Amino acid sequence: ISRRPDKWRIGQLITLSVILGCFLTALSFSVFFIARDVFHIPDDAGKQSDDVTKDGRMETIIYLNVSSAPHFTIFSTRLAGFFWENLPSLTFTAAILATQVFAMFISIFGIHKLTTPIGGGWGVSLLAISLAYFVVLDLVKVFVFRIWSFELTVKLWPTRARKERLRFKKERQAIERRVNANVDKVRRACKVIYAVSIIEKGARKEFPA
Repeated sequence: ISRRPDKWRIGQLITLSVILGCFLTALSFSVFFIARDVFHIPDDAGKQSDDVTKDGRMETIIYLNVSSAPHFTIFSTRLAGFFWENLPSLTFTAAILATQVFAMFISIFGIHKLTTPIGGGWGVSLLAISLAYFVVLDLVKVFVFRIWSFELTVKLWPTRARKERLRFKKERQAIERRVNANVDKVRRACKVIYAVSIIEKGARKEFPA
C-alpha cells in the first residue's frame, strides 16, 4: 500500500462514496423497520427526551447500527482490492474493534439519561450484522473499481485530451505485452538450454570419452 496517493480519481471516489452511502442507508432503514414492525419496538416518534412514556430502545439500536456499520467499512476502503488481500495490522484492528465493542456494551447495559439498554441479543446481533455487512460492501467496492476504468471515463466524458491519453495508454500496454512475451520466450529458451547442458554433463560422466 502506497504511503501517499498514486493518483487522484475524484470521480471514482465520489461515485464509490455515494454507492456505499446508499447501501449503509438501506441497512439503517432495514434495521429500523425490522425493529419496529417485527419486534414491535416503539419508534418514539415526536416524543421528547423527558417524556416518561418514551421507550428509548430504538434510539440505542439505531445508534449502535450507525456507529458500527460505517466504522467497519474502513477495513474495506483502505485498499482497492479485497480486504483479505492485505490485512491491517493487529494494532489497527484492535483499535477499531475496541471502539465498537465499547459502543456495544454501553448499548447493552445503557447509561443513565444517555442510552437505554437493549440487552445482549440486540447488541451482539447488530455488531455481527455490521461485520458481515462490511464484507458485502467490500464486494461492491471491488466491483465498482473493476468496471470504473479510464476507458469508462472516456466513454462517459469524452474529450480530446482523454482520447489521446487513452490511445497512448493502449499503445504502451501493447508494447509491454510484446516485451513481456519476448522475455517469457527468452526465459523458456534459457531453461531448455540449461536442461540440455545438465543432460550433456550427465552423459559425459556416465559415458566418458
